[in-house]
Amino acid sequence: MATSIGRAQTDIKSALAFATLTQVSLILVEVGLGLYWLAIAHTVGHACVRSLQFLRAPTLLHDFHNVENAVGGHLAHTGVHYERALRPAVQGTLYRFALERAHLDALLDRIVVRPFLDLFRAADRFETRLAERIEGARPEGPGA
Repeated sequence: MATSIGRAQTDIKSALAFATLTQVSLILVEVGLGLYWLAIAHTVGHACVRSLQFLRAPTLLHDFHNVENAVGGHLAHTGVHYERALRPAVQGTLYRFALERAHLDALLDRIVVRPFLDLFRAADRFETRLAERIEGARPEGPGA
């Protein structure tokens, strides 16, 4: 899923972030399979490569546009990706799904954020009622 979402991103830093998420999931699988040394080597190698990519990303786009200007047009996309093997209707659906980041923002809002907000609102209502009850229990008058 992270790979699909990363391919649909329009800015390079988001694409790199989702590519990192893909690698982290692979590292998690390695740990789950008990391949701890492979996971450590993968983590170290990934950290080195991704750090260089994040540092190089802004100038990479500039260099890419310079090369395109030098050749006088757009560079051809190389490689065969699984998206090209799918029908156009499925490609469009997957692309929209990836652009929406698999609706994870809405899911996160519904499952995590709203329950916390509801809990904090309930705590606020409880505190308000408790404060009103305490204020109401005080004796009123000039000597109070």
